[in-house]
Amino acid sequence: MSIIKSRCNHGQRFGGRLPYGSFNDSSSYRGAYDASTNGGAQYPDAGALWGDVNQLAQYDVLLLACGGNQSATNPAKTSPNPITDAAKANLVNYLAHGGRAFAEHYHWAWIKSFPTGSKATDLPVPSPLGVDVASWIPYSSDNVLPSTPALVETSFPKGKDFAQWLLSVGAASTLGTMTFDPTDTTTKPSAKDELSTPPSARRWIYKPEDAANPTGAAANTHYLSFNVSSSGQVIDRLDTTSTTMCGRFVYTGLHVAAAASGAHARDTKSTFPSQCKPGELSPYEKAIEFMLFDLSSCLIPEQSTIGQTIIF
Repeated sequence: MSIIKSRCNHGQRFGGRLPYGSFNDSSSYRGAYDASTNGGAQYPDAGALWGDVNQLAQYDVLLLACGGNQSATNPAKTSPNPITDAAKANLVNYLAHGGRAFAEHYHWAWIKSFPTGSKATDLPVPSPLGVDVASWIPYSSDNVLPSTPALVETSFPKGKDFAQWLLSVGAASTLGTMTFDPTDTTTKPSAKDELSTPPSARRWIYKPEDAANPTGAAANTHYLSFNVSSSGQVIDRLDTTSTTMCGRFVYTGLHVAAAASGAHARDTKSTFPSQCKPGELSPYEKAIEFMLFDLSSCLIPEQSTIGQTIIF
């Protein structure tokens, strides 16, 4: 499996497996290699990857790390936008041909619509998928990560597996929950909930709107996923009959590296690979580990009880 981060890109391949790249806009940090790796070069512009569907087609899975600038990926605020309409069409095409993508935070631009901009003549920007797959929380610097623990959605088989995974690997102390780092001030809730009308993504980790109704509507959702058909259509989370599942997309509003603290802390603006510190994985990282296993596995309907057996 080839993996690419979105501060990670095409071009030079590190060890033939993990190429790095970054947004090329004036406000985003432009990462670089260690002096002993690729001569200390800066990561290439990620736009060259998603701007070419043939480049995308080289990879089984894309990892799109948050670019750190919510305005940069909002087409109603930044024009021209680094995530172009052509790039969005390329990603939908990539998913329709079996690609898998994991997107973090402000990479919500690939799957959501945006309201009109500040000018009276500005028009809303539709979702690249033709529909919104979830409800969204408008960006605000006052948004804060909710109190912990959050709940794991266990109404479907893989959600139950996920809850057991988190407990088994020490990312949760109680089955069906996940504890966040209380010192994390970098994560701003972004997704609100899955939709009651199809097609909708599936929520995995969420905070209920009403604590007395833990299985009801969510105040915010930290992991979403959905499958994509061979024609580029979103397959609803409750669909058990689709025979054209080809691609898969996972979205999280959580910051993994930037949110780490203590033994997991790292300087995310240092060079690669010296920025990678050894040690036990954080709960965030353990959750992503499961989601990547799921993302790269054979696709089955979310509600299906037939599939791979996970041995803990």
